[in-house]
Amino acid sequence: MGDAILGPIDYLAVEWPGGHVTGEGFGLLLDLVERETIRVLDLAGASSGLLDQSDIDQVAAAIAPKSLAGILVYENVPMWTALDRSSARLVGAGRIVTDDLIVALDATEPS
Repeated sequence: MGDAILGPIDYLAVEWPGGHVTGEGFGLLLDLVERETIRVLDLAGASSGLLDQSDIDQVAAAIAPKSLAGILVYENVPMWTALDRSSARLVGAGRIVTDDLIVALDATEPS
């Protein structure tokens, strides 16, 4: 990547119960890559070295028997490009997990 500036990096670990993979998600992923929305850093045979064996073991422990899992490490390209052009400097990043989001949304609903 040379002098390229990398933006915020995220990862997703997904499970296909019973090992049933339809492939639909791969087409959507390819579309995001082709539109330069994301840059894939890790997926299957491609390895950036950002994940180690303990990360893989943690995903393996979380999936059900006879299921398949995949881990995708990616960069959100447009967000970082916009931030870089505006001379912004990333000082923090995080992720709101789904369970926390559901709790927060439930708390805002009228009783």
